[in-house]
Amino acid sequence: MKYLFHSVILLCIIASSAVHSQSYRFFNLESFAIHAIGNFSMHSYSAKFTAFQGSTLCSEFTSGSGTGLGYGLHIELPVQNSMAVTLGFTMNNRNGKLNTTSEFPVRNINQSGMITVTTDNQIEATLPYLDIQPDIRFNIIDNLNFIARGFAGMVCKIPISSSFVQTESIVSPESAVFVNNGITSQSRVLASGPINTSSVALGATFGAETMIRIAPAMHITQHIIYEIPLSDIVSDVPWKISGFRCGLGLRYSFRKFNPTPNMP
Repeated sequence: MKYLFHSVILLCIIASSAVHSQSYRFFNLESFAIHAIGNFSMHSYSAKFTAFQGSTLCSEFTSGSGTGLGYGLHIELPVQNSMAVTLGFTMNNRNGKLNTTSEFPVRNINQSGMITVTTDNQIEATLPYLDIQPDIRFNIIDNLNFIARGFAGMVCKIPISSSFVQTESIVSPESAVFVNNGITSQSRVLASGPINTSSVALGATFGAETMIRIAPAMHITQHIIYEIPLSDIVSDVPWKISGFRCGLGLRYSFRKFNPTPNMP
């Protein structure tokens, strides 16, 4: 949460330095807009399971993280002088890894007695989603060449083709190995396959956006979004995803007429 606060403060500082032209009611001149965007996401997993359908039972997974890229298109309609509603369609990858540590006793074949083997169990998840994101955007600073906005809304995450690979690696002792058909190794694949994802996962979003005018009806945009999960991404265990998305975009405005603002 503190990262979002700092980012909003930074956007406000940038906005303050850009306020050099007269007040300009941008949405008075707009019928609708098309907004193409690209995202980079940093997300975290919150989980509580020892196994899900298709995976192998081990110690409890509680957290994980990952990064991903995304792209999409937003359609925007003004509803007031300084407010608009947006419907976005975005492909976002929420890939990442969950890790947990396990310990179990085994017989020491070189010496008498037992030793404790520590292993790292990892689930590497591939989670592409089609996001449908309606939100409300409101202008905080509205000038001829620069607009700063805040927004809040919902996101419906529809899974495309989710899968996982579960592996186990020996952490200690260094002499310990897995034996499979006479072949020794210090790591092995426990399970892999599709993830039984929920048909739709829900989340709440809020963030900030800046728009820099490069043509009478075109802006370059920068945005940062924080997503709060409202439901699990899988149907049989607790597993939620939250995170930040930041990126750039190009916004084209379809105008009622070509603006000729009165300059002071």
